[in-house]
Amino acid sequence: MSIATTEPLLHRAMVVWHMLRSPRLAPGSAARERVLGKLDQSDREILEHVRPADWVDEWLTVRLTEALVDGLGLADDETVRKYFRDHQTVAYSRVYKMVLSFLKPRTLLDRAGWFWTRQHRSGQLVVDRFGDDWAKGRIVDHPPIAHRLYAIAVLAGIEATLALTGAAPVRGEIVATGPDWAEFEVRWG
Repeated sequence: MSIATTEPLLHRAMVVWHMLRSPRLAPGSAARERVLGKLDQSDREILEHVRPADWVDEWLTVRLTEALVDGLGLADDETVRKYFRDHQTVAYSRVYKMVLSFLKPRTLLDRAGWFWTRQHRSGQLVVDRFGDDWAKGRIVDHPPIAHRLYAIAVLAGIEATLALTGAAPVRGEIVATGPDWAEFEVRWG
């Protein structure tokens, strides 16, 4: 994989840690070997020792996302979305479920920027258009979001987080992308 790294863009390793400890990617499993085998030695070394509260380079996570999709045979965008949404639902449930269960979707989305900064050290999540059961927003100043599979994984995280408020079903769509931004829409209910 040839994804250039120009500066460290960091995010919490909570979801990465959870995915790497899932039964499907258990240490010694063929799936884990296939996925990690697609990464270079320095990436593998970081991932083998990462902890949930660590900050890791987002470009590493872009490379891991691509390795997961290829190594696990996630054949289409819907399968990719489901895989990442399922893992993020479990990972975020461990930390945020109780707090989020008290919020209405609009309340969470009004504070989406704050939530983003708990998990990311770069970019911004802005949600600024709302309806009764929908919202539109964008992630800006965040070059990794330009990578299609990573954008799907991030959107799956937004869906997972919104679902923890009790909103169901939640469905998001990336409506436009640029070199360091993505525009999205989410619907629920």
